[in-house]
Amino acid sequence: MLSKNRLPHHSSIYGVLFLSIHFILTLSFVLPVTESYAQKQPGQPVHADRAFLQDLSIKYKPLNPATALVNACADRNGSIRVFSSAGVLMPHDGQFLYAGSLRPDNRYRTTVTKKIQGLTNHLGQFVLIDDKAIFSNAWAGSLYMPHELPGARILAGGTSHQYLISNGSSIHYITREGTLYKKTLEGGVREIRYQPGRGFLVLTSTNLQRFNLQNMSLESLYQGKGLTSFDLFGGKAWIGTQDGYLTLDLQTKALAGPFQKLPVV
Repeated sequence: MLSKNRLPHHSSIYGVLFLSIHFILTLSFVLPVTESYAQKQPGQPVHADRAFLQDLSIKYKPLNPATALVNACADRNGSIRVFSSAGVLMPHDGQFLYAGSLRPDNRYRTTVTKKIQGLTNHLGQFVLIDDKAIFSNAWAGSLYMPHELPGARILAGGTSHQYLISNGSSIHYITREGTLYKKTLEGGVREIRYQPGRGFLVLTSTNLQRFNLQNMSLESLYQGKGLTSFDLFGGKAWIGTQDGYLTLDLQTKALAGPFQKLPVV
């Protein structure tokens, strides 16, 4: 028994503190282990986290809301350029949930004063067209091919130094040797694509045609109405119309559609 005139010994206090701390730490370690053990019992559901990729979008708006956007391209480095009624634009300062802007691409002083009318991706690089020539700032600026179609605004490149251009009604085939072919097409030219080894594909509002490079002639692949755009994927031409889209197998000419739902590829 403790005397009224004596304080408890230090070892007794330390012993009580040690037992309290030991009890708290024991609970801290035992409880999670017990919960984990319960989860592993037969019949208990166990959730396993797995990493996955999440698609997201970042918005970019032109500085002037009245600017009309025509098309967009990416080069082999992933850089993006957008052709518009205000010239060539580039994305600036966009983040997830924070809209960026589309600003004029003024990095090359030699192109600032040119009347740029079209933009495409060829061999992983940006290729431009103005009222006088096809040119690029890539390849040390060695690409410069004059043309004879002042209003040209649509272009596609084939192999090296082969281009098919259009002003919306006529097409011109151009190589290093000059303009080798000219023709006016009915229905208005919507888009031009290059199919490796097979030639250029030209879409009008009523026809999808192939331009054969061997004999300089046009072959009709599909005739319809209200055709608006197309692209190439998986050996097929995916043709947009005013009533959904169609798919045309370029090997067998098998046609499917129209489809109104978005494709899953």
